Amino acid sequence: MKRCAGKGIGKALMTHAIEYLDRRGARSIRLDATALGRPLYEKLGFAWEFTLARFVGTLPQVTDAGPLAPQEYSLTDLDGVCQLIVRSRAPIAKSCW
Repeated sequence: MKRCAGKGIGKALMTHAIEYLDRRGARSIRLDATALGRPLYEKLGFAWEFTLARFVGTLPQVTDAGPLAPQEYSLTDLDGVCQLIVRSRAPIAKSCW
């Protein structure tokens, strides 16, 4: 939709979303951005965190999968999940607002 580019629609939508989340008490905002949208998000105060790869494909035809076996987990798996949860609750600077 190149005919819509540069008209401020993305900025208006993002500003509205940021203000809404701020009013709701959100402590952090994360988003997945394409290279095309990255300049807008950086102007709004977002900072690059990591590169995300997204893959598409088609699932193979399954004729008889049978019951799914439960996966075994250990305490080290639980520790890793807890660390992710704690890190995700870290407050961020609201310099973009």
